[in-house]
Amino acid sequence: ALSKKNLKVETNALENTRVYVDKYQYTRVLRNLLKYCIGAADENSTIEIESACGSDSVMLRITCVGIQMDEELADSMFIKQAGRLSMKKHGSFGMSLALVKEIVENHGNSIEIDRDDKGRFGFKIAMPGSQTG
Repeated sequence: ALSKKNLKVETNALENTRVYVDKYQYTRVLRNLLKYCIGAADENSTIEIESACGSDSVMLRITCVGIQMDEELADSMFIKQAGRLSMKKHGSFGMSLALVKEIVENHGNSIEIDRDDKGRFGFKIAMPGSQTG
């Protein structure tokens, strides 16, 4: 899918970062978020994955340039079926975002839509963690 749309992935993740999550569930979260960004990203663009550490938390951001997302659509992205219906013209993403939110919140963490007026959008996950070493 990356090569079909000529997408690049850039990472700016901190090394030696420890987060306290179920690695199998969060692998599912990251896979779904990347799948979503790949499907919604403009051709010949870049998907960025970055992390930042606070004193006792880690912020993970996955962003891309793609569809223009108004506030109503952003507010409905994590509701089962709403994302699918609203995004139909960009491809079907099913209930993956509702599942992502459920997993993230079951860990006591938070996820939100991250968008700006320059066409960048994506997701921000805040979770307990720290930078080691």
